[in-house]
Amino acid sequence: MTKRVIKDTNRAFNGVWIPKKYWLDENLSPMEVLFMAEIESLDGKNGCFASNNHFAEFFGVSASRVSQIINSLKEKGYLEISYDKKGKQVLKRIIRVVNKLNEGIK
Repeated sequence: MTKRVIKDTNRAFNGVWIPKKYWLDENLSPMEVLFMAEIESLDGKNGCFASNNHFAEFFGVSASRVSQIINSLKEKGYLEISYDKKGKQVLKRIIRVVNKLNEGIK
């Protein structure tokens, strides 16, 4: 494991809440639970735009491990991922928490 690097300490939140639905979900590994909490905290009205490099630095893991975790969460149905493209070039990846999309406005 590599050292964590936190670049933005001025994020607009008071902490990270890990919802019961993730914390007690036996289908999620502990690292997937942490990823869900981080992605949900970054998933604003337009989605989460964080790169694999952001997650790698934040959690102190490799970019390939980040890709495995995000793909696993997508395959398990927790995340929806879309891409803004210009031709074949990916301009932006958008990650959305599926349950958040289905819950509506509270």
